[in-house]
Order: sequence, then structure tokens, then C-alpha cells
Amino acid sequence: MTAPNIKTYSRIIPMVYAYNTPGIPYHDGWTKIGYTEKQSVEDRINQQTHTANIRWTLAWKDNAMYKDGSGEYFTDHDFHSYLQVRANIQREPDTEWFKIDGEHSQQLFTRFANRMLVQPQAECEYSLRDEQARAVKMTKEYFENGGKEFLWNAKPRFGKTLTSYDLVRSMGFKKVLIVTNRPSIANSWADDFQKFIAWRNELCFVSDTDALSNHPIVISRKDYMHTYREHKKGMVAFESLQGLKGSKHPVLTFADLYMKSGLYITEIVKRLYKSEGLKEAFPDSKDRIRHILSKQVYGMAPTRIIYLIATNYILGFDPELKETNHNFVQADAAEAAKSNSLQQLVDDCFE
Repeated sequence: MTAPNIKTYSRIIPMVYAYNTPGIPYHDGWTKIGYTEKQSVEDRINQQTHTANIRWTLAWKDNAMYKDGSGEYFTDHDFHSYLQVRANIQREPDTEWFKIDGEHSQQLFTRFANRMLVQPQAECEYSLRDEQARAVKMTKEYFENGGKEFLWNAKPRFGKTLTSYDLVRSMGFKKVLIVTNRPSIANSWADDFQKFIAWRNELCFVSDTDALSNHPIVISRKDYMHTYREHKKGMVAFESLQGLKGSKHPVLTFADLYMKSGLYITEIVKRLYKSEGLKEAFPDSKDRIRHILSKQVYGMAPTRIIYLIATNYILGFDPELKETNHNFVQADAAEAAKSNSLQQLVDDCFE
């Protein structure tokens, strides 16, 4: 008796593809970019076009895997986001059609798959005024000598945005959070970043603020986490207090690396707890507070007594809350910063 030939598995190769439809006037100059993992590319395109008897030409196809050796896969949605947000390519609403030719889309796909940022066309240098340069020099020296907080009480039109960016570059910061109570200034931060910083290929501008949803240089936190963080790019993250209060992102994280009283973290916990997004994600109040304490807020206290003061302030005197997993530790971030080992300390404590 001949043994049956049974295939116990079939190999799945996720593919991203692009095709054009010559002869269709309303899609002249447009390219369809899709994804398949259960069919061949050709079968998938035929499935989309055969009922209307549309003639198509394949522009390109490629594996849906990053080309950086990570072995990580992606889908067309990730590439679509890259085209819209990073490359500023027009998309036909609610479709997979993009205003781009096949060759250009393939070039951008190669950059995306290699985790390469789309760079602005112009390279614009800047020169600080004397008072701006003094502010940067004074602040840099203060931080290098162990300082923790520095306030610029600057007059209107001083140029705080550009001066701040120069301080970030001067000190080599890789994780920068900008928090403001005025969402209306979001575009000025993004515009200066695009003009003076982005082309240097050192940092990404990350924000989910509605005012920046269509800005070509801005990427979402999700895109940064999934695409650019592994490419060793730092970030400037922009957020408003209103955005924190109404945050719909139960994955946002906040840290105070030199807690004194616990006041800052407590305020963040309150805002997150009351946010509509977290109420929707965690309707049960106990689940919500546990999620915030275990996943969203982090803190370091330099001494045992300060640790006890801060955690008592944050957690109150509720024994049940104190039993909740949290990310508050006794560790001296100031000493680590002096020895240039702060990042290692953070990794050791929280990862």
C-alpha cells in the first residue's frame, strides 16, 4: 500500500508588493501597495483585479522583513505609515493607493526595510545669539557639575525652542521630553526640528498630538517603538498636559529619576487614572491603578529615607496599593550621571 503524501505544513513568506493599472485614468501616477502571506503576489493581485477585468503590471515585490539582520517582520500598514508620515506621500483615503510611481516606491521601501529615516532636502545651519549661547553654556556647565534642574526665565522672543535644541545637541541627549500647557506651540517645535535638527540624522521627533498629525517630520510613538528605536535613533518627544490628562495611550511611560517627595509622579498617576483612554482600557478602577503603577510610571530615590517618603506619598498608606508591583527603586541617578553610567543604571533597574 502506497503511503499517502500528506503535507503537514506549508511555508509562509510574508510579502509586500506594488503594482500599477495602466489604462485606468483615475489611477494614472498612482501605485497600489499591498501585503500577502497566504497567496503568491500574483494570485493576490489577480484576486483584486479579475472581476473588473483590470490589466495590471507588477512594479516590485519583496519580503516583509527588515533588512538589518533582526529577523523582524512587518506588514504593509507599517510601510504605509512610513510613506505618509516620513516621506509625505499622498494616499487615497481608505485605500492602499499612493501618489507615487513604482520605482520611487521601491526606493523608499528599501530605505524603510533598512530602517533608514527619510531626510529633509535642505541642510540648514544656525548661529545662536550671544544671550542664547550664554544660556546653553551656563546650563551645560551646571549639569556637568551635578546639577539637577535649571530654569530659564527668558523674555518673549528669546528663542527658547532653538536654544533648547542646541542644549540637547551640546549634551548629546538621546531621550528628551517636551511638556507644555500650550498645544498651540506644537508646530513651532516641529518646524524648528525639521529645519535645524532632522537632517543631522541623530534624533526623531515623536508625538501623538493632534495638532501635529499631518506634519511631515513627526512620527507616532508606535512608529518610533517599532521602526526607529532599534535603529539607535534618539527622540525628542512632544506632549501637552492636556494630552496627558486625556491620554488614550495606556503604553505611555513617565519617569522621575531623582524623586524627592513623589509629587511629580503622583500628579502623573492622577492624570492617567482620570483619563478617558485608560478608563476605556481598564474600566475596573483597581485594574487601572495597578496597570499605571506597574507599566507607566518609574522613579528613583537617592536614599532610603527619600524612597520611603516618596513611595508613601505616591501610594498613600493603603496596604493593598503597597502590595502592587511598582517601578520605584532606591538608586542614585545623580552619581550615575556624573560617571556617565545613568543609562546603564536605568537598564539595570527597570529592564
